[in-house]
Amino acid sequence: MRRFFLSLLTACLLAPQIAAAQTSTPVMRVLLSPQSISLPASGLILRLEADNLGSQWQTISGTTAVAADGDLVGTWNDLSTSAFNFTATADDGTRLTHKIVNGVHSNSCDGVDDKLRRSGVLGLYANGKATVMVAITQDTSDTGTIFSEANSGVSAPFYQIPLTTAADANDVGASIRNDAVTVIHPATTILADEALFNNTNHVITTFDTGSSLQVFVGNVGYTTTAYTRSGALTLNITGLCTDAKNGFGNFPKVYIQGIWVWNRLLEPLEFASALRYAKKKQGF
Repeated sequence: MRRFFLSLLTACLLAPQIAAAQTSTPVMRVLLSPQSISLPASGLILRLEADNLGSQWQTISGTTAVAADGDLVGTWNDLSTSAFNFTATADDGTRLTHKIVNGVHSNSCDGVDDKLRRSGVLGLYANGKATVMVAITQDTSDTGTIFSEANSGVSAPFYQIPLTTAADANDVGASIRNDAVTVIHPATTILADEALFNNTNHVITTFDTGSSLQVFVGNVGYTTTAYTRSGALTLNITGLCTDAKNGFGNFPKVYIQGIWVWNRLLEPLEFASALRYAKKKQGF
C-alpha cells in the first residue's frame, strides 16, 4: 500500500511537468518521453536498415545475397510498404560496401563515386512536410549529400536533406533549389554547428515544416531556420550518398546504418521512440 501511494505521489508531482512539456521545447519532450522503442508506422515511406541482410543484394538485378563484411551492395530494398528500392548504376566499384564492425552493420560510401539511386521520388517537397532520420558514422574529412531528391537531366532542381556542409564537415545543413535555379535554402546555412565528431555514430533527424528546417543530432535540437518556398521543383530521381542531379556528385564518406523517412512531422514521443530504434541499429 505504501508503495502504491508513493507511486501515486510521484505521478502527481510529475503531471504538471509532463503537461508543461507538451508546450515546451522538443528536447524536454524527448527527455520526458516513455522508454518505447519502435518506428511510427503512419507516414513511414522509406525504411532502409543495414542489419537486415534479407533486404540487400550484391548485384543490381537483385541476386547474390549480401552476407559478410566487405560484400558489395548493388541493391538495397525498402522495408516500408512503399517498396521504394535502391540500386547502384552498375555492378562495378560504385556500389556501396557492407561493413560489420563490432556487430554493427553499415553500408559504406567511399566519398568518391559510391552511390545508390532510384528513379522517381518520395514527393517530400511537394507534400510540404517531412521527417528524415539517418543513422550514420561520419568521416569529417569529407562532406556531401546523404539523401537527395533531384532531377537526373539537369543540375537543378534538388532537395538535399541532410548533408554535411562544405563550410565545415562536422556541421549539418540542407540545400534546396528550384527549376529556375533559385536557391531556396543555401547549403552554406548551418543547421547544426559543430555537431558531428569524426568516426562517431550519430542519428541526424531533419524536420521540414514546409517553411522551416530544424535538425536534431541525437536528442539535441538546434536552432530552427525559416525559408520561403518559391517556384516549381520538377524532381524525378532519389539518391543515397549523392546529390542525384545530372551526372551525380557531392559524395560523402559515411557509413549508413539506416535511413527512415516520414511524409509528415513526427510528434515528440514518436520521435523519441524512433530515435531509440535508430540508436539500437548502432549498438546502443
